[in-house]
Amino acid sequence: SVSLSSCLGITHKAPPHTDLPAENKSGIVGIFTVVDKGMGEEIIAISNEDACFGGTIMPAHGSADHSHKIFTLSVQAEKETVLMLVPAGKVASVRNKLMDNHNFKKANSGIFFTFDVNAFYGLAKNTSDGTEVKSEETGAQYDAIWAVVPSGKDVAVIESAEKGGSTGGTIFHARGSHVVEHGFFLSALEPEKELVMLIAKREDAEAISHSINEDLRLDDPGTGVLFVFPIGNP
Repeated sequence: SVSLSSCLGITHKAPPHTDLPAENKSGIVGIFTVVDKGMGEEIIAISNEDACFGGTIMPAHGSADHSHKIFTLSVQAEKETVLMLVPAGKVASVRNKLMDNHNFKKANSGIFFTFDVNAFYGLAKNTSDGTEVKSEETGAQYDAIWAVVPSGKDVAVIESAEKGGSTGGTIFHARGSHVVEHGFFLSALEPEKELVMLIAKREDAEAISHSINEDLRLDDPGTGVLFVFPIGNP
């Protein structure tokens, strides 16, 4: 679980407000990367040298680059995303090795960000070694914006986000589940979904979220959900 900065699209059944601790007390930090297809296993192998716990690789694709078209069709690059949980005391070492082996600072080379984990289950090892890790100050602060929308609405999300100041995003194919009070065959009622992830400067995140919310009418039930959480500097 992580602390969200904001959430749109669940106002009709929003849970009561809960204050969560601002500091990371779990001893775990999440690392999320977006790289070209075929590089996910390399990212995990490099990270596991510093006693990580493996990772989860998810296929995705980047939002279309409107400056590159073939026969008027926008090109969407195939991507892999990697989610890893890392002991807080190992984050700096993992980050440095990834930066040495995969230059994320180079244009179009991928995305790397970290986020605090408030709570976790399923890791048997004792992960808290008491080492304090501080992020390098880069001047700008960033948020991760996640939008879950019906299949085929990913382009609309990207276009709305660009109106708010976004420069592109990463798209995942997924499926949702209906909450059915009466009846059976739930598996036959799983609509296809698209999950769009955008990285934005903190001062732009509200405008981007507002633009997506207005264009896709997320306050109407069944139209989608958007949530935002702060991410650490790489």
